[in-house]
Order: sequence, then structure tokens, then C-alpha cells
Amino acid sequence: MKQKTLVMIRHAKSDWVDTSLPDHDRPLNKRGERDAPMMAELLSELIKRPDILIASTATRAQQTANAFIHKLDPRTYTSEQRLYEASVENILSVIKNIPTDAHIAVLVGHNPGFTSTVEHLTTTPLLNMPTCSIAVMKLIVDEWSDVGTGTATLSAFEVPRDHHK
Repeated sequence: MKQKTLVMIRHAKSDWVDTSLPDHDRPLNKRGERDAPMMAELLSELIKRPDILIASTATRAQQTANAFIHKLDPRTYTSEQRLYEASVENILSVIKNIPTDAHIAVLVGHNPGFTSTVEHLTTTPLLNMPTCSIAVMKLIVDEWSDVGTGTATLSAFEVPRDHHK
């Protein structure tokens, strides 16, 4: 069996000031703008260069992804509508379609789907992935299509509040 690494990042804190904005278009707030680069720096110490980074199309997820792209320099970057307001089934569908030659994949998206997916893959109760938290999982699978319940172990779970100076 080969080992793959899957990183799931919940988008950083979003701005609720302009209530006329559709949910999909909400940007990051000041805290989100501060946390995303800090967590990207932390992740760069935990993993090698990702083969692919896939982000939800929502503005706050795209802005979060940009901070990680800047620091991690993934070989491929793509946006995926199915990660917005996604169920576990939709997120698993995205994961199962990651190119076979990718060994390290990063997803940027939303709760509650991200928390539920990490719990599903690792059978570890997280309860909640706070904004801009990072779950790093090791998967013992040959192909991304083999990913399923209990096929991953949680090797790191990082939350911004634990890293503020």
C-alpha cells in the first residue's frame, strides 16, 4: 500500500458586515486575513509541496486558498463548486477524483461538511473544525478512489488560537 496525505482546511474567518452580500460572496474579515498566512506558514512545516490544492468557489475559501498557495506553491490549483455547502458525499466525490499521481492533496472549504468528512475518514470525533483550522490525514490507500470510512489517521490538527502570539 502506498501512503497519501490529505489536508483539509476550513476557510478563515469571514466578514458579516455587509448583510446584502450573498453567502457565497462574503470575504475574509481582519482576523481571517491574519490567520490564513499564519496557518499557511505552519502547514508548510508539516507537509511537503502539495501536488494539488482544490478550493471551494466561495470568496472566503478562495482568499484562504490564496494564502496557502502563496506559501505552499502547489503543483496544481483548481476551484470546485461541489465543495461549497458540501455534504460528506460531495466532498468524498471530490477526493475520490483527485488525480492518481497526486500524493499530497489540500482541500479548502466549509463546515459542517469538512468536520464530518474528517470524522468519517478517521473515525476520530472532532466535533468542530474552527475557522482556518487544519486537519492533516495520512491515508493508507493505493488510489484516491479507495478512500472511505476509517481509511485515514489524523496526524495533525491545528487551530489558529493555539498559535497566536
